[in-house]
Amino acid sequence: IPQDAYIIEAKDKYLIPGLTDMHVHIWDEDYLMHFLANGVTTIRNMWGESEHLLWRQEIRTGKRFGPELYTTGPILEGENPAWPPGSRVITTVDQALNMVRQNKNDGYDFIKVYHTLTNKDVYDAIIDEAALQDIRVVGHPAIVTDSMWTIMEYAYATNVASIEHIDWYLNCVWQMPFGNDVSILEEFFSEDIDSLLTARLLDLQIQAGAWSCPTLAVVKNYLSPTELEEAKLRPYVKYVKKRDIDDWVQTIYNRPSLPFDLLNEYRKNIAAKKMVKAMHDRGVKLLIGTDCTNPFVVWGFSVNEELQLFVEAGLTPFEVLTIATKNAAEFMQAEHIFGTIAEGLRADLILLNSNPLENIANVQDHAGVMARGVWLPDAYLKEQLSPIIRVIPSPVQFAATDTGETAKKRLTIYNDGLSELVIDSIYTDLPEFQVIAPLEKIEAKYFRQVTISFTPESAGEFNGSVTFFTNYNNNPLCTINLSGTGIDPTGVSSADNQLPTEYALGQNYPNPFNPLTNIKFALPKSEFVTVTIYNMLGQKIHTLLGRRMNAGYHEVEFSGLNLSSGVYYYQVTAGEFRDVKKMILLR
Repeated sequence: IPQDAYIIEAKDKYLIPGLTDMHVHIWDEDYLMHFLANGVTTIRNMWGESEHLLWRQEIRTGKRFGPELYTTGPILEGENPAWPPGSRVITTVDQALNMVRQNKNDGYDFIKVYHTLTNKDVYDAIIDEAALQDIRVVGHPAIVTDSMWTIMEYAYATNVASIEHIDWYLNCVWQMPFGNDVSILEEFFSEDIDSLLTARLLDLQIQAGAWSCPTLAVVKNYLSPTELEEAKLRPYVKYVKKRDIDDWVQTIYNRPSLPFDLLNEYRKNIAAKKMVKAMHDRGVKLLIGTDCTNPFVVWGFSVNEELQLFVEAGLTPFEVLTIATKNAAEFMQAEHIFGTIAEGLRADLILLNSNPLENIANVQDHAGVMARGVWLPDAYLKEQLSPIIRVIPSPVQFAATDTGETAKKRLTIYNDGLSELVIDSIYTDLPEFQVIAPLEKIEAKYFRQVTISFTPESAGEFNGSVTFFTNYNNNPLCTINLSGTGIDPTGVSSADNQLPTEYALGQNYPNPFNPLTNIKFALPKSEFVTVTIYNMLGQKIHTLLGRRMNAGYHEVEFSGLNLSSGVYYYQVTAGEFRDVKKMILLR
C-alpha cells in the first residue's frame, strides 16, 4: 500500500460489490448520478442511441462521471410497432441483416428485439446475422403465434440471451393467448401457478442457457389516476424532473383502467414472486433490473425496491445480492472485470454502515460508494443530488414609480440541482416591496417565476432585499437586493429628477440576454404607450405594454423564456413618436 494512499475508516462497516441494474432506460444524462448515489455502479441500457455510445466512451475515459454503461442498440420492431417513431421498424430480411450489421459496427453491446417482430423470416434473419456478427440478442419473445407456450419455445430455440419481464412466464404456464385484454389480468396475479408446467418451462430455459430479468418494480408501481397525487409525495420523486413526472402522469391516464381492488391485488403480484422463487430454485439464471423510466420507477432508487421484492419472493439477502453483483458480471461475460471483491478487478464497491445480510434494506445505509476506484463519501453523493437555487435578475431595479402606484418585476427562480427545491418562506425587509403569490417548491432542473411589487408611498429612493429560505443545504438563504425610486406625479423637486424634454428609446439591457432584459424609454408628456415585440421576419409575437403613462423615464421587463435564440425587435409607440431597436436572445 503506498504511503500516501487515502485511508477510508471501515471499522464495524460492511463492504459489498457495487450493485447493477440490468434493465434501464435512460435518456437524460443527469440521472446517471442517481445510480451512483444508490450504489449502482453498472447498468444495462435497453434502448440505445448514439448518445449512449458517447456517454459510455466518456465514462470509460473519465470525461464523464457515471456507472459503467452497457447498451443495446435501438429497439427492433415489426410492422405494427409499439414505440414509433423512435424504434426501428424491420419488415424485410434485407432490413434485418443491415440493421444487425449496423448495430455491430456502431459498437452496441446487444441487439434488442421486441414482441412486435411477428414475421418469422425477419426474426430468424436477425438471430442468424447476430450470431455471425458475434453480438447477443436480448429482449422480448417474438409473437409468431397466439400460443404463449410456442412463443417461449421459439425464444429458447433462437438463443435469446435474456428474456425481459416476468409476465411472459406467467401467461405461458396459464396457457393464455398473448394480448392486453384487461379482462384476463385477474389471472395474472392468481396465487396458483402450475408447478409441473412451470418446471417444464424453466427446464427448457435452462437447457437453452437463457437468462431472465423479471422487472418486478414495474408491476409494483402500476398506478391508477386516482393515486397520482399521493404517488408524487413519495420520497424519491423529489429527484425526478417535472418533464418526466408530467410524462408519467400522461402514461397513467392513457392506460386501461382497472377496478381498485383488482389493481391492488395485481400490484401484490403473488404469482410473479412465486415464479421468481421457482426460477431461482430450479436454477434459472436471474438478473436484477427495474425497467426504470416507467411511471414512478425512479432511476437508481428503484433498485432498492427490486431487491426487496426478490426477498419478498423468498430469496435470502445473500442470494439477492449475488444476483445483483456476481450474476450480472457473469451475464456480461465480465467476471474478470467486476461483480466480486478480488484483487485486479475494477474497484466498484459500496461501504455500508449496517449488515445487508440481516436486512436487504441496509444496502441503502451507505458510508460511501467507490466507482472505478474513485471514493464518493455519502455526504458528497447527497450534495450532488441536492437542490441549487439561482435567481434572475439579480439585483432588481424598478423604474421610477409614481407614489401610490405599483410597479412589478418578475423574478425567475431556477433549481439547477437534481432534487426538489423547497421554498419554506420568502421575506422582504421593506414594506414597499412585496411578494405576490409566493412559491412553495420547484422541481429538479426546472424554474418558476414569482412577482415582486414596488409601491412607494413617498418620493425618494428605496433600497431593500428579498430573501428566499430553502432546503438548499450549502446555502439555505438566498438574498436578492431590490431598489426603486418613488416620484411625486405632480412635479419634481430637484434638477436630477427633471422630466425628459424629448421622446427617447434606449437600448435594452442586458443585450444579448437570457431570458430577461429591460427596455427603457422617455416621455416628455403623458401618452398612450405601446411596446411591441417582433421576430426577425417582422411578425408580431407579443404586446408587452399598452396603456397611458405619465411623463417621465420608464422601464419595462421582457422575458424570452418561451422563445428560441435569435434576433428580435422591440418597438415603442407614444402619440406620433415611434422607434424600433434590435435585441438578441441567446439561450
